[in-house]
Order: sequence, then structure tokens, then C-alpha cells
Amino acid sequence: GAFVLTAVATDTEAGSLGGATTASTTQVFGVQVVPAAAGPIITLPVIANFGDNFDAENGGVPVLNDTNLVNWNVTQGSVDLIGKGNFDFYPGNGLYIDLAGTTGQFGQLTSKQSFGPGTYTVTFTLGGTGYAGVTDGVHFTLGGYAEDFTLNALTTQTITRTITLTSAGTMSFTDLDHSDNADIGATLLSVAMSQAEVVGNENTTIALH
Repeated sequence: GAFVLTAVATDTEAGSLGGATTASTTQVFGVQVVPAAAGPIITLPVIANFGDNFDAENGGVPVLNDTNLVNWNVTQGSVDLIGKGNFDFYPGNGLYIDLAGTTGQFGQLTSKQSFGPGTYTVTFTLGGTGYAGVTDGVHFTLGGYAEDFTLNALTTQTITRTITLTSAGTMSFTDLDHSDNADIGATLLSVAMSQAEVVGNENTTIALH
């Protein structure tokens, strides 16, 4: 990038009558940062974070057909906020999302936040249905990236992916309708995502002109 640098030089000399004379010179430079063509990439530590374990939703109280999630829009069907003793198929995990609500429709969550271009590491925990022998699946997207996961009943999977977005995009989780019962869905227990920013390489130079 380019910016302006102003330098001020001050010179003080003793006068013939014991006083002092001060002279200042101001020079303005145009500064251009010039990345070198080669060299290892310098990556800063985490600069952005996104996470949700759903424990703070609805004042910490389970609710069926929740449409007022803090970080998510329900963009298809319906979802239930369960756990803490209410359809608590995975005790000890606080509140979490059943991706098939109680309206006979498989659900989809889409993040309210849009994520800009960059490389992200995302980790999420999915659970199968709470009913023995009933499998289900989840379709995950982040921007243009998409992947499907099949989930056995009463088991969880923690998945980590590193994904590069070339344009802004949202994150979504959609029930894949494998249970054949639109009131029985897979579960989403938690999501965490971080971003690192590539800022240049070690041969980056600064030119004054």
C-alpha cells in the first residue's frame, strides 16, 4: 500500500549575542510498500474468532421450534433447542440444536455473520439422532465449500477443516433427511472458527520517493 511520511529536522545554533537560532526543515515523502516476488509467507496469529455452544440461547432454557437464535437464522424448516434435561441425548453438553424441529420439517441453520476472504480453521461437533438404529446426516457449507457427514444414532463426531474463502460467504448446517422422520434429526452441539491473516513475506521492502 501507499501512505505519506512527513519528516521534520530541527537545527539550533548559538547566536553572537548569546541567544539561539532555530531552523526547521520539513520534507514530505511518498511511501510505497513493495512486496517481493518470493519469500516465505508471514502469517499473524488469530485475528478473528466465531464460536457458539448454544448454552446462552433462550436464557439457557430449552425450547422447541426456536426461531430466535443469536448467531443463526433458521433458513429452512425448523429446529429445536434441546438438552439440559429436555430430550437430552448427550448429557453434559449443555444446550444444543436438533436439526429437525417439531413441525414435520427438516431444518437448516445459516450464520447471520458473513465471513470475508481468508483462510479459516473451523471445528464443529455433530451428533446423531437420539434414537437407537436411526441414522441421519448433515450437510455443511462455508462459502463455496460443502461436505456431507453421516451420523450414527447416539454418537458424536468432532470435525476440523481448514478452508480458504476467495469471496465472502456464510456458514450453514442442514439436516440431510436420512432419518425418514422429519421430527427426528441430527444434532449440532458446538461450532468454533478462527482466521489467520497473510500479511506479506519476509522480503517486503519500503520505497521512499
